[in-house]
Amino acid sequence: MCSEILIDMIRSVKPPGGWKILILDEVALRIVNSCLKLSEVLDENVTLIETFGKKRQTFSQKEAIYFVSPIADNITRITGDFAPERRMYAAAHCFFTNTLSDDLFDQLRKGIPAGVLKAVKEVNADFVPFEPRVFHLDNPMAVFQLFRPSAPVRREAEIDSMTRKITSLCASLGELPHIRYHAATPQGVYQEDTLSSLLAFRVQNELDNLSRVDKDFPPPSPYPPAVLLIVDRTFDMMAPLLHEFTYQAMANDLLPFQDGRYICSTDDDGTTVAALGPGTPTSPSQQQTATLDESDAIWVLIRHWHFVEAVDYISDMFQRFLSENKAASNALSGQSPTAGIEGIMAMKDTLAHLPQFQEMKQRFAVHINICGQCKSEFESRKLDLVAGVEQDLATGETVDGRSLKNILNEIVPALADSKVSNTDKTRLLILYIIAQEGIQDMDRRKLLEAAKIPTADAQAITNLALFGLRLIPSNDSKKNRGPYHYWGNKQAKKSRKPKAGELPYDLSRYKPLIKLLLEDQIHNRVEAKLFPWVKEPPQATWSKRGAAGKEPGANGGAGTGAHAASGDNDDDRKRGPRIILFVIGGMTFSEMRSVYELATEHRRDILIGSTAIYNPTQWMNVLKEAHSDEHVLTKPVSVLTPTGNAFPKLSESEPQRDGEGATGGGKKLLNFLKKR
Repeated sequence: MCSEILIDMIRSVKPPGGWKILILDEVALRIVNSCLKLSEVLDENVTLIETFGKKRQTFSQKEAIYFVSPIADNITRITGDFAPERRMYAAAHCFFTNTLSDDLFDQLRKGIPAGVLKAVKEVNADFVPFEPRVFHLDNPMAVFQLFRPSAPVRREAEIDSMTRKITSLCASLGELPHIRYHAATPQGVYQEDTLSSLLAFRVQNELDNLSRVDKDFPPPSPYPPAVLLIVDRTFDMMAPLLHEFTYQAMANDLLPFQDGRYICSTDDDGTTVAALGPGTPTSPSQQQTATLDESDAIWVLIRHWHFVEAVDYISDMFQRFLSENKAASNALSGQSPTAGIEGIMAMKDTLAHLPQFQEMKQRFAVHINICGQCKSEFESRKLDLVAGVEQDLATGETVDGRSLKNILNEIVPALADSKVSNTDKTRLLILYIIAQEGIQDMDRRKLLEAAKIPTADAQAITNLALFGLRLIPSNDSKKNRGPYHYWGNKQAKKSRKPKAGELPYDLSRYKPLIKLLLEDQIHNRVEAKLFPWVKEPPQATWSKRGAAGKEPGANGGAGTGAHAASGDNDDDRKRGPRIILFVIGGMTFSEMRSVYELATEHRRDILIGSTAIYNPTQWMNVLKEAHSDEHVLTKPVSVLTPTGNAFPKLSESEPQRDGEGATGGGKKLLNFLKKR
């Protein structure tokens, strides 16, 4: 949808000479980069792509397309391009990612000569598509403002920003959704006035205003209106902390990723790929990045598989590749061509397969290396020990289904182990505190001392209070906490029959609470008190059939859903309304995976979005700095974005790789992760 909007925007500009220049700000660059490849833009008669903040050349005979966010600085830059003393382009076609205020429109109109300003339009594309079912608002810093009571003004500004961007998303989808919001505290106690409710009512008001102003919104549709579910990060504080062992999540947690790219190095001969850890010394020529996005068929297929399954698949496919590709087989085995006609024929076969060999060799090298590095990190950080305790704490039971007794006895060995990192120890302690709904101060101090956790890491525990979590136990009743409350819903979870294909692994037992919520929404069984409607849907559009729908052919979760490509969304919408889940304050890879599983299992159109995507390391950094003053909050928090097209640098559009990588066969890796 976003790519179509942007292509239509570019095509709508038809200058006399045919050629045009595209100018982007940083926000628009990330949006375009997530939707389009460089070649797709250039194919629309775009002769040059420029960005604000860099020196630009004057092209007085060419017309310019500005695609930027509607802020005062950008208006000043645009009008400055058409000042009498330095007119840079023949005309301006201005497109904005969101609503342009009347004041800024007047400034733009007055700053550009009549006849030169040829278009001013608002494009509903103020969000970043990350994957087919995932989007984010590219705002990793929002979490600091939203959960700090000492910054009410900034909090209001962030809520307004989210409102505009979610409205932009709904407009681009042609949806005027029915909105529900989470009305409970992090302890599951009913509370009407929540962060989710504030955002829900503002989005509803903004959408109502849009429908009044734009008579074509929403457009006619044969499908029922979508459902927009709004929760905040406190809905599930365990999911961001757990080690996840599906391929995408594990790689992003354990390996060096920057802006969605795997950072690695090559040896001097360029044949071996290795991950780069923090501070690893390499020359620029040795540093490489591997882009893992929708253009990588292997990545798309296996990213939601359990790591063991992914390793087995990569190993099997690589062996098949070698058996079917003579060039690869000869090169990797070191065979010398035989003499005579047989040698000539062998060389002919090698040359015939060489182009494919090089490309596939690069792809396999990346994934083989990722598998090897993940295995190495798993073993060196003793994650078999750590993750086992994590799963017990998160689920409230042992791997064989017994209730936890003497929980501290489970935690202490991991806290005392010198090979377990301080960050992993802190994650364990936070999970313990969340599961226990607080511990005594004396006990917390003893645990911190025993684990030798530095003060900076321990601050993450103190800052849990900013997210509404209890550090000290309360005498409040633990009854009536609702169905989405960690241990409190153990019985409810047990009553849900396991789905065919769900991850059958000891270290992957926890179900994100968001998955339970979406399952209930699909079946129209979400409690109205816990998730009130902003406006009660009419019965005609919210019948039992329209809400839950039939699920013909639904046959499994992770085993089929995560492994299969998403189906035809139009066909999926015949089975029930589209579901859009928005998480205020960041989402996780496990939650993204859950959406794909449910979408395939129930053949429903489900989207998930958030202010940002965090891996566990990034989330721990958020917790450690959540209390910080303004000067610290200006530090950037790395956010994962789909820079796979490396727009507009064509030279980076494909991963530059060589070499086999180094790892053993898939069946030998991490057997201790497999189902007992």
